[in-house]
Amino acid sequence: MSGGGGEFFIVGGGVAGLSCALEAIRRGHSATVADAGYPPASAAGAGILSALPPWQCPPPVAALISENNKRIGALVHEAEAIAGPGCEWRRPGMLALTEKPPSPLPSGSTFTPVRWLAPLLSADYARGIWMPEVGQLRPAQFISRLRAMLETLGAKFIFGAAQLEFSDNKITAAKMQNGDKFGADQYIVCAGARTQSACPPPSPPVFPMRGQLVLYQTPKPLMCIVLSGDDEMYLSPQGDDRILVGASFENAGFDDRPAASVERMLHRKAAALFPPLQNAQPLNSWSGLRPCLPDASPCIDRHPQYENLFLNVGHGRYGVATSLAAARHVFKTMQSSDAENPFAFREWESEE
Repeated sequence: MSGGGGEFFIVGGGVAGLSCALEAIRRGHSATVADAGYPPASAAGAGILSALPPWQCPPPVAALISENNKRIGALVHEAEAIAGPGCEWRRPGMLALTEKPPSPLPSGSTFTPVRWLAPLLSADYARGIWMPEVGQLRPAQFISRLRAMLETLGAKFIFGAAQLEFSDNKITAAKMQNGDKFGADQYIVCAGARTQSACPPPSPPVFPMRGQLVLYQTPKPLMCIVLSGDDEMYLSPQGDDRILVGASFENAGFDDRPAASVERMLHRKAAALFPPLQNAQPLNSWSGLRPCLPDASPCIDRHPQYENLFLNVGHGRYGVATSLAAARHVFKTMQSSDAENPFAFREWESEE
């Protein structure tokens, strides 16, 4: 479906759903977004626009991140022109600490001693891979401004969980909890960790993995680049005198409450990586539920049973980093069902 005039109903108000709404409007369609009110995982993250680390990322996902990075800066500026500044999009670069670099190195990176980049780093780390083009933004602020931009472009927002109704091989309506029904030509499920309750069967087996972050304030600026350590640990500068430490990876069901024990674990690991944090006190700690699939690759495809239902789910920790490119991929699947699709609906092995 490439022409204008179609109506899209999008289930999910996080960055995946908003990006699909923007893509629909850019192509001349109308868009209605149903927001169930759950805190989107995309708003809880650190906003690092890179895989952690890039060389362990599935190549198709890495390609989405690369495409996304080419577009997101211009969108941030456009959204801030409408809704005001605050996204703090920039390119601090990322230093991934390792003594065994992959071959080949990520494009544009160098394997280098770390002291000139991070002089306060633990003496246990001598070398790392420096990636100067890695970008970063504040995801919650980006989402709020993207939403405001969509409203000025004519997108409609409704609140509550949507139940998709169907007949034969088509979705016929989205029914809200209050009984209201909304019809559309095409439907897109972008429901994050709650995909299985939002998508008619068969549904991709998306499951939640809790990620917790801790924010510290320091007496003076201590770092200006992103540090990526072992076990997907990272330290991210937030302004001049704050450092965000993330993130845990916990199977806690749909419990998105931060845990004191996890905060202590993150602090211990962060202080071992960056000793100035040893005596730092946390300003805040929060969690989000990553929408994961067993094979760590998203599902971006037409539903196997309903011809007007599309899926954009299972992005794990890379929702913001793939958002615009994933939305564009959704529309590619609409235009050609015969094209090779690395994110096709498939049989998943159990995550256990």
